[in-house]
Amino acid sequence: PKIEDFRVSSDDQDLIVEVNLNKEQKEIVLEASSLCLGNIPKLYLIKGPPGTGKSTVVVNIVLQIILRSIKDNTKEPPLILLSAPSNTAVDGLILKLADTRKKLPETQRRRMKMIRLGPESSISTSVDKFKLSSLARNHILKEHRLTSSQKYKDALNKGIDIDHFLKNHFGHNYYYEMKCAE
Repeated sequence: PKIEDFRVSSDDQDLIVEVNLNKEQKEIVLEASSLCLGNIPKLYLIKGPPGTGKSTVVVNIVLQIILRSIKDNTKEPPLILLSAPSNTAVDGLILKLADTRKKLPETQRRRMKMIRLGPESSISTSVDKFKLSSLARNHILKEHRLTSSQKYKDALNKGIDIDHFLKNHFGHNYYYEMKCAE
């Protein structure tokens, strides 16, 4: 086998959106996203020293995949699992994705949902709103229409933690509600 046998063609694609990419990075985004969107499972490795734009490339790959699915009008949005060698790196990716998501039109932004998984103690407070437990709490508040209740408003005014409020509201059913929401 020759190296050309494993080369991925990106000639037939255009970037739907690009955020701060040079020519090489654009090519990598197109190649990697075409592999992810293809029918045959393949691997694509991106490596390099710190500060070379790997995170920016990963964010653009995720955007390309999600926006391509929107453009192609796929019924189910793609599910993408991102991992990194450290919790700090994962949090950095979440922050970059969140920042980029803010710049998208509302219809595209709604299709891009993010959940930060991992031990609660290892997740930076800067990405708290993406933690599974935070998303579950928000879902419970909406589902049970608690945000409009006077008890909830009073609790917020007194500086009571949302978890504490929910534990008081649901009593023994609190953990059941949280697990159902997750």
